[in-house]
Amino acid sequence: LGPAEEIVGESINLSEGGMALRTSVALETGRLVRLSFCLPSFSPPIETQAEVTWTGNGGSVGMRFVNMPAAALFQIKEWALQELGKPTPAGAVACCV
Repeated sequence: LGPAEEIVGESINLSEGGMALRTSVALETGRLVRLSFCLPSFSPPIETQAEVTWTGNGGSVGMRFVNMPAAALFQIKEWALQELGKPTPAGAVACCV
C-alpha cells in the first residue's frame, strides 16, 4: 500500500473514540491513516486521522481517531443520539489513504 492509495471499507461499529470497519486490504497495527466517512443524513463527510489499533478475521480493523475536529465529534454525538433504539443501518463508507 503506497502513501496515497485509497481503500474503501464498510463501518461495522462507530463511537466517539474510533470505528471498526471491514476492508479488502490488510492494514498493519500502528499505522496512521487519513480517514473520511459519511454519516447517514449528515454532511459534509467527516475527515480525520486514525491509528489502526487492531486487526481481525475477515478484513476487520479497529481505528482510534487522532485529532478529531470538535465539529466532527459533535456530529458523531448527534448522529448517535438520533440512532438510539433504531436497528443498525448499513455501514457508512470509509476511505483510508
